[in-house]
Amino acid sequence: MFAIPLEIHMRRKYRTSAIVLVVLGALLLTAAAITRFVVVPAVTKLPKNLDVTSDFTGTASMLNAKALTTNDLTHMYLRDLPITVVRHTYVSSADASTAVIHDDSVLKTPDGTQIPTRRTFALDRTTLQDAPPPPGVNADPHTGLTVSFPLHPKPDDTAKFWDSTTQRVMSVHYTGASTLAGRAVYNYIASAQGPLKETSTLAALPSELPKPVLAAMLPTLPDTVRSTVTAGLDTLPDAIGLSYTSTTSYEVAADRTLGVPLRLTQHYQFVSDIEIQGKPLALMPVLDVTITSTDKTIKNAAHNATRTARILTVVSLVIPITALILGLSLATIGVLRRQKPNQDRPRPTRRTSA
Repeated sequence: MFAIPLEIHMRRKYRTSAIVLVVLGALLLTAAAITRFVVVPAVTKLPKNLDVTSDFTGTASMLNAKALTTNDLTHMYLRDLPITVVRHTYVSSADASTAVIHDDSVLKTPDGTQIPTRRTFALDRTTLQDAPPPPGVNADPHTGLTVSFPLHPKPDDTAKFWDSTTQRVMSVHYTGASTLAGRAVYNYIASAQGPLKETSTLAALPSELPKPVLAAMLPTLPDTVRSTVTAGLDTLPDAIGLSYTSTTSYEVAADRTLGVPLRLTQHYQFVSDIEIQGKPLALMPVLDVTITSTDKTIKNAAHNATRTARILTVVSLVIPITALILGLSLATIGVLRRQKPNQDRPRPTRRTSA
């Protein structure tokens, strides 16, 4: 008689293994889709735990407030002081789409003077553009980018950054590609000029200048300014109102993959302005600063960029592509096993009786 149970057993074995392969393939295809459309968008957003400290060195020339009060004309303006700046950028809160980021810095002079600057922005975690702040958060109004380019910045002039001192949008100009600390970078420049409008900065500067102090400053002023002030000094009030003009320029080397600045060079100047005989007059700079990222900061930024870029490559390319290939392969093998030709199955045998 025929050994029917053996044939049935083999058919069931092929059918079961085929089902297992198809199921495993389907699971891998699902994992590839989830990674690509759920995980990748999540890991490419601005991190909720972002916390970066950057160091800068440079020089500063500034008005010496102490010398002004004592009419010490010799030391009234301090030139080319060596300075350091520590910048702390961190996220204090974030939801699925918006992050509240703080951009704090402290300028330090050799005599221990510290000039702090604190800014708070609400950003879209994907584009890094301005976003409505969460309820209860007092963020600085702004338009455009602030602390970084987004992922994969464009090598063109389309990016727009916010200049906090003038409260204006700056156009960014692309100047070429290069390599910095082993990372491919895009280089950009930007500048802004206009009335100083940042409230916190204005609060740290004098709003008035006593007329006797201006008279004592005359020998230190440029010739054209001195002659104008001398001619109209008698018409000025005892307390002369001051306004300020801000001029800022940036040079940025941004990582071509992540958009983060690996090196930043910044120059900014605040010039005091008065009105004399009905006309505005630029009096003198009260602060002139030039800083650039330290070598250590550049090296650390490049190291972090390399590590982050590697993770993004694995998550966005390696894992989904590998899962996709394996999933398709297993599903295909499973379908083929279910359709295995009959001739490959064990043929029934006839038993003979002794």
